[in-house]
This record gives sequence, structure tokens and C-alpha cells, in this order.
Amino acid sequence: MTDAEIPELAEIFAPRTIGPALVVEGFGAKLTVERGQLVIHDGFGPHRHTDQLSRIERRVKRIIIKAVDGYVTIDAMKWCKNVGISVVMLDPAGDVLMTSPADTYYEGRLHRAQALGSTAAVRYIMDRKITGQYEVSGHPKIKDHLIRLQHDVDTIPEITAIEAKTSRLYWGSIRGTQVKFRGDVPDHWTTLQTRSSALQYAGKTPRKATTPFNASLNLGYSIGYAEARLACHALVS
Repeated sequence: MTDAEIPELAEIFAPRTIGPALVVEGFGAKLTVERGQLVIHDGFGPHRHTDQLSRIERRVKRIIIKAVDGYVTIDAMKWCKNVGISVVMLDPAGDVLMTSPADTYYEGRLHRAQALGSTAAVRYIMDRKITGQYEVSGHPKIKDHLIRLQHDVDTIPEITAIEAKTSRLYWGSIRGTQVKFRGDVPDHWTTLQTRSSALQYAGKTPRKATTPFNASLNLGYSIGYAEARLACHALVS
């Protein structure tokens, strides 16, 4: 396929001007990191681009990848995140395959306004969560809090207070449950304990898991969080 057959190719894949949004397209696209810079290869046939972005580059805010094939390295994704560039990946039909917000994407005031704007939405999410906790544990006090959530609370602080109480009841109810492994494992792996980390410097956070059970929960929660973010992006778009 030549320029004579598709005259627009030369214009489409002419040297581009780097702006707030950088589109990666064509075949054999690559995003890699070389000598501390982000290197972007894309194009079609003889019409190829190779651009480099340094860490002090502040013009690009978003990279939109809609190439037919190619690859993006893990280093390139981390590089974009660290310098404040969001990455959006689309398939040839334009459907969203992935969104990767940058570190600077988070806007606390906006998230707070969204959360405070819908008590009904927060109540629905908490209802599903606490219902699941009751179905697993059968704890009668969790059921009492669930009924109160459904009928007697009107504000988000009241809802979050119920969530905190039911969480303590739930984790307390399954504490001591036996966990079986193949082969020998450390003793503290064999029963479910607190969600808090045993590492002193980690405080009471569960983020620094010291058992396979808590590590699995952290992974599951992270995947759930990612799925929720993708769903929000899809609804907004």
C-alpha cells in the first residue's frame, strides 16, 4: 500500500506536534523507557514516528493508544504515572480497553463532592456489603445494624458509622477459623486473625499483609477497586 493508493497517509503520519494529548496509532506501536525517557514508536508502513519525552516534559497530559498492535512496557506505565500522564488504551473499534490515571489525576474535592452528593448510592453499596457479611457470619448484631441501615439512617456519617461497627463484628466472628495448607507453614498462617498487619511499623493498617489470607484479601480489594474505577470511567464517558 503506497501513498498513491492512500494519498492521506503522508499527511496523517506527518511529523506531529506534541501537545496536551498525544495519540499513538498505526501498527507495531511501542512505548518503552530508554535512558530515563519515554520513547514512543508508531506509524504505518514507511510513515513512522519516534518521539521521546523527558521527565521535565509538561505539555503532555494524556497518551491515547489506538494502535492496531504493539506493546507497552511496565516501565513505561510507571513512568507515565510518576510524571502525571494518564494513559487510555482503545481497541480499533474505539472501545475502552484500559484507563490508567496519573498520580495527579486524583482531585480530593471532586471525589468528596461526588460522595456527599448521593446518600442513596452510599446506602446501597453498604447494604450489599453488610448483607454479605451477615450471610457469611450469621452474627445477629450485624443483622440489627443492617435493618437500621435500611430504615433509620439519613446521613453518610451515620452509614459509615454502621459500616465500622459491622466490620468489627464480622472480622471478630470469623477470627480463629482454621485455614489448611499443603505442607508445613508458619503457625500464624493456620488460623484467621485480625485484619491488621503484624508488622509494628505498619500500625493498624491491613496494607502490609503478613498472612496469605490477608494478602489474598488485599489483592481482591485492589481488583475490586480497579473494576469500580473502570466502571466509573465508562459511565462518565
